[in-house]
Parts: sequence; structure tokens; C-alpha cells
Amino acid sequence: MTISVDELATKAMSLSGESRALLAERLVESLDQESIRSIWLTEAKRRLNELRSGQIKPIPGVEAMESVRNLIGKKLPATPLKTPPHKSNNSCQGKKRFNKKFQPYAG
Repeated sequence: MTISVDELATKAMSLSGESRALLAERLVESLDQESIRSIWLTEAKRRLNELRSGQIKPIPGVEAMESVRNLIGKKLPATPLKTPPHKSNNSCQGKKRFNKKFQPYAG
């Protein structure tokens, strides 16, 4: 039996939020990194083309964050969080700093 993407999406939307999140995680994990990179590169090019063609207008970051705050109804920091400067350590130069697999919040 073959099920269309639309039919599958409709069925998935009837799941609980937790089940949908688990399904989404499994779907993302099933993609290889090159596929993910390719998908994001295509999306970035599309957005850049829309911006250059005038189809969309850029929104300053402060305005974008305010819009997000209004949508989710939470108070987020008004300015970007500042991170302390990273101390240079020759043992990690040239290496990836984060090499952990994503672990969803279980709490």
C-alpha cells in the first residue's frame, strides 16, 4: 500500500505534540548530512534571490525578535545574549568544537 505525503501528513497531524516531535526527529535523523546541507543551501539561495529581486524586504533583527516575542507570548531578551570570549586552546584549534549528536530535552 502506498500512501501519499499529504495523506501521511494528515495522519501525523492527528498525533499528540510529543509524538509529532518524535516523528520529526526521526525523519530528520534519517537524512544524511549532505542532503541536509543541500536542502539548506537551496533554501538560502532562494531567500537571497527573493531579497535581491525585491520580492521581500529585509527586517532588522530587533524587529524580527519583537515579532517572535509577540507570536510566542514570552519575554525573550531584547538584545542578543553575549557569550564570554573563547579562550584559545591549541589542543582544539582546527577541530570541530561540537561533535555531539543532538539529544532532545527529556524534561
